[in-house]
Amino acid sequence: MQRISNRLRRAVAPGLLVFAMGHGVPALASDQAAFEVAYDAGQAARKAAAAVGHEWRDTKKMLSDAKKLAEKSDFEAAIALAERAKRQGELGVIQAEHEEKVWMDAVLK
Repeated sequence: MQRISNRLRRAVAPGLLVFAMGHGVPALASDQAAFEVAYDAGQAARKAAAAVGHEWRDTKKMLSDAKKLAEKSDFEAAIALAERAKRQGELGVIQAEHEEKVWMDAVLK
């Protein structure tokens, strides 16, 4: 279910951003909006990984650093960092799913 909502979010968010940019929203506001979408997606992925016990070490710091970059109006770097954090969260969930299936192979017999 989480994968479907992430796919939907990735499909809809750029469309909303393009719509907003085409309707007179100042560039800075659209950059801020794009960052907020990326940051929220990163936080959601981080929380999902934490919920299954596989939050990666640097994910939270990446999101914190992304927020600091956005405060300095470096939205391009902030968005890139938030997207990396999102990917780490997604990979943490995938890792948990994989380990749930194969943990018995690691047990001595």
